[in-house]
Amino acid sequence: MKSLFKIAALVIGLFFMLLNQSFSADGSGGKAGAFLRMPFGARPAGLGDAFVSIADDANGLFYNPGGIYQIKGTTFLGAFTPMSLDLKHYQAGFIRSYGSMGAFGVMFLGYSVGKIDGRDANGSPTGKFGDNEMAISLTYGNSLFDVFGIGGSIKYLGHFLKDNRATAIGYDVGAHLRIEREYAAIHLIRFGVSASNLGTSLKWNTESGLEETVPLLLRAGGSLNYKLGIFDMLFVGEISSIKGGNMVYHTGIEIWLSNILA
Repeated sequence: MKSLFKIAALVIGLFFMLLNQSFSADGSGGKAGAFLRMPFGARPAGLGDAFVSIADDANGLFYNPGGIYQIKGTTFLGAFTPMSLDLKHYQAGFIRSYGSMGAFGVMFLGYSVGKIDGRDANGSPTGKFGDNEMAISLTYGNSLFDVFGIGGSIKYLGHFLKDNRATAIGYDVGAHLRIEREYAAIHLIRFGVSASNLGTSLKWNTESGLEETVPLLLRAGGSLNYKLGIFDMLFVGEISSIKGGNMVYHTGIEIWLSNILA
């Protein structure tokens, strides 16, 4: 058990060093792959986008592939969000656990806007067109020592703008520590770290061959489950940053009433 905690401390420490190195610029707007930084799933959104240390359902595919070893059996999610100005956001995830063989998952993300008015160099109408972005990932995660999980994803990204397109291959990795202890009313403590969009650059099929780097996104956080009578409460905190962006703090609370209403 001592060696397990040493490994976990080393992994978490290395990720905090990476986080510290990435806090160097002002803001994160205007960077490629912005739809990959939107909250995934209703539950993480309700928890302030703090989910790297939880990752115990299909949302874990997006936040921390290292946490999906907690899944038993099969789980899935799907969401569609219509937004203003004809914007649409699609989300779907599926995980299947195979016991000691680990868990496998697939995720789809889509973001689109249609009916954009096209104009030529003289400002004359040329018809309407759309702007569509998508990502598909395959994920694998498994546990070490039953309480420490690691995982990774490979994903395909596409951006389609009228007659042009950009594509990329990217990678996500994560690690997760789960400690089940009965101490006072606390019965579960978890820590998680992840890195998303490793080595991801969108290359356009235009004459310029423009390449847009999707910034590395780092997350680190912890959570604890607290039992108080018929209430099961989850407290979570997280730090995240994209490379060249600001450090962001996330906090959230989840309360279950007799496992019926959250």
